[in-house]
Amino acid sequence: IIYARVSTKDQTRGYSLESQIQACKAYALSNGLKITQIISESCSAGEMKNQTELLKVLEEYSNIHIIFPF
Repeated sequence: IIYARVSTKDQTRGYSLESQIQACKAYALSNGLKITQIISESCSAGEMKNQTELLKVLEEYSNIHIIFPF
């Protein structure tokens, strides 16, 4: 699963959703990993409750053991 998130500040620093997703796809390809889902959202990381898509992933896939931050 690829999860990409940006806030307005991040977008101005070259970390757009698309650039994050492309970097994750490249990583997965070079390491033989299968991408089953791509999820993205734009919100502040200030409060976890604002990251609704991330919370859904963590709830739905409670067996996730490794998360690679970008």
